[in-house]
Amino acid sequence: MGRPLSLVCIMHGGLPEPLFAGKKDGTFFSEWIDSFYARDIQELFGIRNRTGFIKLLHFLLRQSNGLIDYSNLAKYADLNRPTVKVHIEAMSSAHAVYLLPPFYGGSRHEIIRRPKCDTFDTNHRDVRNTA
Repeated sequence: MGRPLSLVCIMHGGLPEPLFAGKKDGTFFSEWIDSFYARDIQELFGIRNRTGFIKLLHFLLRQSNGLIDYSNLAKYADLNRPTVKVHIEAMSSAHAVYLLPPFYGGSRHEIIRRPKCDTFDTNHRDVRNTA
């Protein structure tokens, strides 16, 4: 008996094409990201720095469910901090990432100002950066 589809989706992502393909296809993800940028980001939000945006998106997809450190993300994507915030807001509006607000309830206050960033699909984690 095979694994339940829900478990497979959690482990390998839920986009139909790669889910039902036998192996990972890097060209599918590259085309998907190009299409996402052109249709959902550039057209709707007017973001013109494609390379920085895609580097940031790749990084967030690979480190899904991690705490956001805008300064480190800015260094990684060769962008400034306000631009990273704008890019992440655009990704959030396009439902590519989900920002989870910080929790303010415990005695530990070291992470209360850093939200978590979760991505829409887990299958992008293993795909190489093609920016």
